[in-house]
Amino acid sequence: MQTRYKRTEKKFLSRTFVLRHKKNKSAAPITAFLLCAVLFLLLSFRLTIPAVQSFFQTKWLTSSFRFAFPFFSGEEEIALLPNKYDIISSALPAIRANEVMAKKYAAQYDTSIRAKRSEEKEQTVQEEPKTEIIQDMKIQTLSMAADGLTFNNASDYSVDANTLLQSPLAFGSKANEPRVLIVHTHTSEAYFDSPGGRSTDPEENVVRVGTEIAKTLNQAGIITIHDQTKNDEPDYNGSYKKALGVIQQNLLKYPSIEIVLDIHRDYTVRDDGKPTELHLKPTQTQNGKNAAQIMFVMGTDSMGLYHPDWRHNLSFAVKIQNKMDQIHPDLCRPINIRTERFNQHMTKGSMIIEVGSSTNTLEEAIRSGSYIGEAIAAVLKENGY
Repeated sequence: MQTRYKRTEKKFLSRTFVLRHKKNKSAAPITAFLLCAVLFLLLSFRLTIPAVQSFFQTKWLTSSFRFAFPFFSGEEEIALLPNKYDIISSALPAIRANEVMAKKYAAQYDTSIRAKRSEEKEQTVQEEPKTEIIQDMKIQTLSMAADGLTFNNASDYSVDANTLLQSPLAFGSKANEPRVLIVHTHTSEAYFDSPGGRSTDPEENVVRVGTEIAKTLNQAGIITIHDQTKNDEPDYNGSYKKALGVIQQNLLKYPSIEIVLDIHRDYTVRDDGKPTELHLKPTQTQNGKNAAQIMFVMGTDSMGLYHPDWRHNLSFAVKIQNKMDQIHPDLCRPINIRTERFNQHMTKGSMIIEVGSSTNTLEEAIRSGSYIGEAIAAVLKENGY
């Protein structure tokens, strides 16, 4: 009689092994479980030992498994070696769920604070914000510009803009190597031109904005890679996990990359207690034309996730915003410091840039994309990069 097998997949740290085992009871599963426990402890507390790192970065691990246990197959999904914080976070669904929180609800929660501060600032401005009814939507065009280098800080950390502005950058890439990677965690985010503010067309969504940033940086001599992977398909809530894999693949292919720009667009709604929501359109006139205001969203290690260089990331963003204020005043909103990490632990120059909102037009966002590339290029060159 043919022996029946069942096929299961088990996630084992940075390797995915396909296991085949018989349904009948045997000592093999117990042995495998004990071995996994030993390896988990080894990876958690001995990752700094060069010999251990070398061992796990080769195929010796799976070769040993296949030799010791015939039910192991050698199919692997190779990823960067995790640290103990990544291992812990991968085992805690609550932490992982918080980091991939859907943008729409996060934006509705924290933009009410930003809108209130913007409203207070508007009281000193003579011109009233323009409110229109367009396609059954109540839209208010207004400036949500930061008052200098300011923060909306959701973390418990204390930050000082002047200290961050004066802190030296610690990049080391050579000019003739790729230095910047542009990705889009929420790739289908689009603008008012697209129904529902969503589009899978890279010429109509945030990918087009990323293309403009990449073009500006490359023209300035800063080699930039633009990855257009659709990270929010098929699962929107799995976007950050998929984007992390995309970032890892690019860093393996281009190890000289030290800057990762995750380009998004925001969703800003003010709850004024009326039946019709008031959608905000953060806009600023630059050179006689409207441009979508931008916002840097910076992650921290507040949730206990591994992120040792978050202050360096923040310092880089502060420098970019300061330069932007010099060449394109009032285009930036306050820097948003968050408790989540948002995959920004991968390099010393990682950040989310929200370019406009769902009420801005694609043309306004593209114009701002050019300004972003201009400011980043200026900061890098002024700091010797």
